[in-house]
Amino acid sequence: MVTVRQGGTSMTVSVYNWDPPTDLALIIIPKGNTPALPTASASPGPQIGDRVFSVAGIGSLGAQATQGAVSDVSSAGIEHTAPVGQAFQGGPLVNSDGQVVAVASRGYAPLNFTSDSVWFAPLIQDACNRVLSCPNGTFSAGAHG
Repeated sequence: MVTVRQGGTSMTVSVYNWDPPTDLALIIIPKGNTPALPTASASPGPQIGDRVFSVAGIGSLGAQATQGAVSDVSSAGIEHTAPVGQAFQGGPLVNSDGQVVAVASRGYAPLNFTSDSVWFAPLIQDACNRVLSCPNGTFSAGAHG
């Protein structure tokens, strides 16, 4: 069981699925009509130098974001400089178009070391392979995840 919070609302939910190596978890929140962010296309995917934003669901306007840039892309995900504070972990890492490209993480360390200034993030497409069942094994471009 974990507690999730948005604004003044808190609820306890169960972890539906979890993949410790990629630091991905799926929780299901029993709240309807919640808008979803679109996912970015896997092709061409994020490129070195692209601007990215780590987003948290808290803040005076209902959310907050930190900005960074993609510093590397590999099969393990992306390496980026957008700060990932405690409130941002597990949130979306979005591109300049507001599309989700990856999942912000403080614990994902595919090279077996952690960093305090450059972060690793599993690509959103990896969620299909790890914690979700996606049609045809992938998010469709621009679809809601």
